[in-house]
Amino acid sequence: MKIDSISSGKKGEKLKLSVKNIYKINVEKIAAELGKSVVQNVVLLGIVAAIGGFPVERKYIIESIRENFSPKFINSNIKAFEKGCESLSLYKVY
Repeated sequence: MKIDSISSGKKGEKLKLSVKNIYKINVEKIAAELGKSVVQNVVLLGIVAAIGGFPVERKYIIESIRENFSPKFINSNIKAFEKGCESLSLYKVY
């Protein structure tokens, strides 16, 4: 079920009562804007890390990217992570 189809009417009102925030984020588009569609998963990681209550601090995720990714892909994945973190404030539906 798409967010657009439930953001209005009875279903939308019921959903608003049961969740704190809803975000409509096109991860594929964000990754494409970064020039690398393969970083979608890292964009998602940034989104989840930014929601709050995530058990790992952002600085440790970035440190892990630096330690575990090939040097060739470190910068693009850090940018993808940071863009994911930023996206919460840009794409809130309600």
